[in-house]
Amino acid sequence: MAETLYDDTYTGDRWTYGLTYRPLGYAQVPAGFIVWSDRPHPDFRFGTIDYPEPLPERVAQQASLTLVAVMNSRLKPGSLCLELHHER
Repeated sequence: MAETLYDDTYTGDRWTYGLTYRPLGYAQVPAGFIVWSDRPHPDFRFGTIDYPEPLPERVAQQASLTLVAVMNSRLKPGSLCLELHHER
């Protein structure tokens, strides 16, 4: 079983996914997300959630998750992080 990661202590890379059709809850998203990483987002009614590694495309599609951003922990201070927005 993988180690549980928490938002306030995890400092590694993050893949942020938008919760497209359902809120975060038991059996609603694939296991392995960073606990307490859920946040509101203007493009997603149910907000976003972070993972420490990218989800396989098929897994993300089955859970109705949309990749929003990738945060690289090795970026130098002052670097830019790009965020993706889907068209409506």
